[in-house]
Amino acid sequence: KRGWNRKKEIVSLAGGECQRCGYNKNIKVLTFHHRDPSQKIFGLSVNNLWSKKWEVILEEFKKCDMYCQNCHMEIHDEINMANPNYYRNIFNF
Repeated sequence: KRGWNRKKEIVSLAGGECQRCGYNKNIKVLTFHHRDPSQKIFGLSVNNLWSKKWEVILEEFKKCDMYCQNCHMEIHDEINMANPNYYRNIFNF
């Protein structure tokens, strides 16, 4: 329960909706994307929200934007598509 309560808090801190499309119906669908992956220490999963100190969570949260799962996957796909070898590496062509 503590993890979900903390997720509600950080979802509220992030504005309560997907920063790309405005989705806000179910917090289970809202995820956190690290703007700079090299700065990521941990993901903001419910398990991490439950187990880590609040101050540490807030520091990690400052590195993130909040998106629904659909937009989050589209963002990662856009990042991957910018790499000309992305599909070559996946499919071994």
